[in-house]
Amino acid sequence: MLHRKYPFLLALSSAFALFPISSMAQGVNLKTLSETVLDAKNGEWVALHHFNSSGTDKCIATSNTSNTSTLSVNVTLEKNKPTIQIHLMNAHWHLNSGKTKENVILTADHSSQKLSMLALDQNTLAATIETKKAEELLATLEKNSETTLLFDSKTKETIPLEGSNEAFNSLRACSIEMGLSLGDVLKRN
Repeated sequence: MLHRKYPFLLALSSAFALFPISSMAQGVNLKTLSETVLDAKNGEWVALHHFNSSGTDKCIATSNTSNTSTLSVNVTLEKNKPTIQIHLMNAHWHLNSGKTKENVILTADHSSQKLSMLALDQNTLAATIETKKAEELLATLEKNSETTLLFDSKTKETIPLEGSNEAFNSLRACSIEMGLSLGDVLKRN
């Protein structure tokens, strides 16, 4: 399956909104114009934003690893929602779809964030967190070259963060463009 070999495609596909078939046959209808644009790429991380005729409506930072044995991360912010969606994906996980993992812990340096995450399928955990907590999480992640994910007291994964600063900074800039804020963009360059 393509999404297991290239997990970042799942993140990209969730950000795309396609032209209606009728618009394609009649030419581009500016009222339905929708596009996803690459804002930054550094190492295994990319930042994207999605826009339509009303402006930017999604900001995304994602690890774009093609290594199926590596954890892939997707962070999405949507306009008019004071939350961030985080998806953690690994093709080698065997999760029970629909079950909640209450004690998912992200640790970087001496700081930890505890999340409750839902298994969307056997390979994907998802959480929605408040923007303020997301600010703290991003600040913690940016200070380190990797973070550790632990759940079920036995599943331990390392998330490489090399290159993520540029993606997270772009996510912050995009959030400001949408009228939201994930903290100061400039102080974390």
